[in-house]
Amino acid sequence: MRILIIEDEPIISDTVTICFNLQWPEAEVVVAESGEEGLKLATKQAPDVTILDVGLPGIDGYETLRYLRGVTRAPVIMLTARDGEISRVKGLEWGADDYICKPFRHIELLASVESVTPASGRID
Repeated sequence: MRILIIEDEPIISDTVTICFNLQWPEAEVVVAESGEEGLKLATKQAPDVTILDVGLPGIDGYETLRYLRGVTRAPVIMLTARDGEISRVKGLEWGADDYICKPFRHIELLASVESVTPASGRID
């Protein structure tokens, strides 16, 4: 499984990467620190799932999501500090498969990835 994390806070992207590496050691995790970098990696890497922050430098997460939805149907999970109802609805209406607010529980993020990604290796 290939996972793209688009997150500008290294502590968050590092924590999420460790979380995925522990759950799926065979997974390839790629990190982008901006929307622009994330879009380039998404087109080159063809990730199975993207974890996307809203508050990014340059192109924000919503615009990044809009572009991603134009080029791929791979799942996108928003992982963001923007926890207002309008923000959540906007993310979901623009095509996010899930919307998780920071601070978050790692097990919740893993469960979300498992629910949207058959390639996660989930065992029922």
